[in-house]
Amino acid sequence: MESQCIVFISSINTANLTRMELTHLRSFAVIARERSVTRATLHLGLTQPALSIHIKALEAALGEALFTRHRKQMQLTQAGEISSRHVQTVLTTLEDAKTEVAELHQFLRGHLAMATSDTNSACVLPEVLRQFCAHNPHVWIDIRNRMSSQVLQLVLDHEVDFGIATLPMAHRQGRTETLLHREDVVICPAAHPLSKTAAVSLAQVSPYSLLALSPGSKSRPLLDLAFTPGSPCRWL
Repeated sequence: MESQCIVFISSINTANLTRMELTHLRSFAVIARERSVTRATLHLGLTQPALSIHIKALEAALGEALFTRHRKQMQLTQAGEISSRHVQTVLTTLEDAKTEVAELHQFLRGHLAMATSDTNSACVLPEVLRQFCAHNPHVWIDIRNRMSSQVLQLVLDHEVDFGIATLPMAHRQGRTETLLHREDVVICPAAHPLSKTAAVSLAQVSPYSLLALSPGSKSRPLLDLAFTPGSPCRWL
């Protein structure tokens, strides 16, 4: 079977602002993503009046309107589109700065949030986390179980510190590093015809019904592409 590449996802660097301004920037970033102040309140835990104040403060500082309301949605203006790109860069830089400052201390303390799939949670992380926790007992780890296709967005939204996902995974505001290559294998009962074969091809697998991850996962499209039109697979 084909191997897959597991990658580390983190944010790219930039600038520095005060706490009050950062609150405004985070509010702006979430509203720009959700296109709705109401939905943004659910993500940020703030009231609509508070978010409106944050946006008005940013618009006053920039001297431009950042949003227009269109069919009950918040649409970015041209100035808003430009600001959105730079705000994402600023927020990712500050997260990088926090990480570098934390590394100055001999003992890590605090909260570490990561996002990854259930496959990585069950097969890749247990031993790694056991060793990490043994050396860093004061770090509280929060693992968000998400499909690889959702991991990158959580990183870009600063809801997690980093993500571990399956390639392909690329974004101009994200950085990826290859961690390992994972080989997929066929699992079948001992009495199955394929059980006596040391290595099987996709052509040998295709006559049988196959249970795999859903189409929303990163692994499934890779499998779909791997099976040729002449050797389609019956998915369960």
